[in-house]
Amino acid sequence: MKKILYLGPSGIGDWCFIYPSLKALLAKYDAEKVDLIIPYPNAGNELLSHNELIGDIHYLERQFRGFGLIRYLFRWLKRLQAVREGHYQAVVISFLSNQPDMLLLARLSSCHQRVGIHTQTNWLQKSAINRPVDAGDEQSRLTLHQRYAPEPQYQLLASPPFMPSHKMDDVTRLLQQHKITRPYIVLGVGGGRNAAWRFWPASHYAELVNLGADFQWVILGGGGDDQAQAQKIVRRISQQESVINLVDKTSMLDALALISQAHAVVGNDSGIANLSAVMKVPTLALYGPTSAALTGPALNGAMVLESELPCRPCFDNQMNPEKAIRCPDRECLKHITPQQVYNRLPPLKNTE
Repeated sequence: MKKILYLGPSGIGDWCFIYPSLKALLAKYDAEKVDLIIPYPNAGNELLSHNELIGDIHYLERQFRGFGLIRYLFRWLKRLQAVREGHYQAVVISFLSNQPDMLLLARLSSCHQRVGIHTQTNWLQKSAINRPVDAGDEQSRLTLHQRYAPEPQYQLLASPPFMPSHKMDDVTRLLQQHKITRPYIVLGVGGGRNAAWRFWPASHYAELVNLGADFQWVILGGGGDDQAQAQKIVRRISQQESVINLVDKTSMLDALALISQAHAVVGNDSGIANLSAVMKVPTLALYGPTSAALTGPALNGAMVLESELPCRPCFDNQMNPEKAIRCPDRECLKHITPQQVYNRLPPLKNTE
């Protein structure tokens, strides 16, 4: 079977930007499957293994201290050997994976087609990428990856790309299990590792829930920061029976099934917002330190709310969160009011 190798990011949200170009990329290099090498294991990558376009998935599990560094170097050398023996049609370096270890894997592979975008001018990038993609003036991750392959038709996704068809049959069971009996809105409070700096204030989420008494509200996310945020939200809600906290209580496939049937999804810059946009669920993403132009869910009509403060976005194209982490107030997120969000939600249909 002919394959291409994709050196990609670890977050499932970032894979939503990459996914729309995969079919066209496979056709361009006359291949059937995409093998992945990903820097870190991630719960969201459970979804990748269910996609028909994706073959084998391997993790580098980066560690740079003590014995962890030795183990990491051993894994990297083992992966390099497998890459050299893989006889891939092409090696594709994600716009988000221009790190030295990924570039070296590409450069030392036996593949003559090494595709990527020059985001910097260092010698390693120039040596590793021999089929450079013209980034032009694009700032969006989606449109940058769109340039890797001709005519990806990213607006025409017909079905959830990471959802096995049989899993859709489980939605009724999930609704009954979690006592979801009314139209519901998903609150996506995720953000990846150590990403609390992206969070809309818990008090704002709680006020939004109190405004939307006709809905049930399902909180989804994963990880310690997400759970702490969800608990803060629940404590501030006057009618706690209207909110269901499922952070860390569902598999990624179950979370995806719940997202697929939601009335809408509201969330900060996160994988959940990007997944719901790919799935054509009405999506409203709230942006503060990060740039909606760079990381916004541009697919399928997703909407973005962001404040116009002159200091934002402080998470720039170098993707360095230090300014946002050090910011004591994050007024950029506080300025997005619950009433503004509520006014942008799609109206309930008359079911009488």
